[in-house]
Amino acid sequence: MKLEESLLEMEEYIHKKYKNHIEKIMSNQEFSRFSINHMYYLEYIYTLNNPTFSQLAHALNVSKPSVTAMIKRLTDKGYVKKLNSEQDKREFHIYLTDRGKEILDAELEIYKSFADKISECLSEDEMKLFSSLVLKITSKIKKENTMEVIECN
Repeated sequence: MKLEESLLEMEEYIHKKYKNHIEKIMSNQEFSRFSINHMYYLEYIYTLNNPTFSQLAHALNVSKPSVTAMIKRLTDKGYVKKLNSEQDKREFHIYLTDRGKEILDAELEIYKSFADKISECLSEDEMKLFSSLVLKITSKIKKENTMEVIECN
């Protein structure tokens, strides 16, 4: 089996697990209106630790009006809230609500479950090697993504 096929199978496994798990915490109607972009924003808001609109726009490499529109949708759905900055009342910070955290936690649980499944298949030495290789790959990917953002701005 080619590497590409194996990666695709892993992605399909994660996707199915994610869909099954997220459907347990969302109604069919809510799930059908929840997009990958919604999750992408929730992840970045969490990672950036309650960013301002400008910080989020910069991190995502999108315009501030695009961020404003998406944050309005996420606020209307109850996934995020915006609060005035204590330092500058003209600025707003974006926070995950309990609902937003619940959805993000569900995704993280899927990845933890997948990591557990991998560790069941590998010996301790294989797991160390696998972890080392994954860290090497993700480090390269992060570096390339950072360079792309810098080059685009």
